[in-house]
Amino acid sequence: MRYNYLFYFLLIALLIDPVYASEEAVFDTYTHTVEMGQGDSFHEINTLVIVPETLQEIILNLPPRTEKLQVFINENECDYVLEEKKGHSVLTCPLPEKSLTKHFISITYRTNYPIFELQDKLMYNSEYIPSYNTSKFNYILKLPVGYVIPDEKEVSFFIHPEPKSIYSDGQRIILLWEQRNVDNAFEISVMMEPTFASKSTVPLLIGLLVLIVLLGAGYLYYTNRSGRRNTAATVSYPALVEHEKVVVDLLEKAEGNVMWQKQIQVESGFSKVKVSRLLQSLEKRGVIRKEAWGNTNKIHLVTEQEENILAAKKESN
Repeated sequence: MRYNYLFYFLLIALLIDPVYASEEAVFDTYTHTVEMGQGDSFHEINTLVIVPETLQEIILNLPPRTEKLQVFINENECDYVLEEKKGHSVLTCPLPEKSLTKHFISITYRTNYPIFELQDKLMYNSEYIPSYNTSKFNYILKLPVGYVIPDEKEVSFFIHPEPKSIYSDGQRIILLWEQRNVDNAFEISVMMEPTFASKSTVPLLIGLLVLIVLLGAGYLYYTNRSGRRNTAATVSYPALVEHEKVVVDLLEKAEGNVMWQKQIQVESGFSKVKVSRLLQSLEKRGVIRKEAWGNTNKIHLVTEQEENILAAKKESN
């Protein structure tokens, strides 16, 4: 009789367990399509969300400064609430009165937030902050008409992370990222340039580059003659996401462009794991160089001077 009670107890536990597992909402699919213009971008989000019957509202994170926002749940317009936070906006949508476990949500808006101008190039920088675990995440970025990825270096220099595919619809260059089981922030950074920048303006750019080099050489000569120390580092690094820029900025300001890894963690305010991940990504792309030092690392920003020192060491060996 005692074993019969144990059997019934285990059976009830198995039946109850799925209820607890479904207490959290899940994005079964989440597709974010971005169509870039010259000064802003049009965004369309389509997602199928699975929710427990007791859930009364859905929360999504959007970029700041969203305009012309429209939200539909199951093809019905939603009476949403949008609250601006630091670095992003929080969208709250009440669910329909009838308790359903699946809802299709469609969102459209415009924003100029992720776009920055860098001389003759554009930088697109965005971050997906999942409010719920996302089983399948797709991000589609359509560059402005007439814009391409620069070809001076490898594609990975201008795009981070590497997309699953790059293709064209005959008018635009399109980038596609696919991720599974996303539960942490997913950052995207892309640098692009107009097609004419690599053709008709090449002679002008070369002339400007020569002028800049001559002016820079004259400036260095003058500062050396006057006894002033020039600590500026010549750095060429690929497209960086926001947190990578923090690390690079710290190294650029550091004496000799060198810092202890622990020092970067303290001054950036990032966790030990996050700093380690950022340094691993920067080292892989040749932005920094690690030097083992006891139980820690010295982090060197890879500058022109740093490259010359390493080359001289190789020749002497």
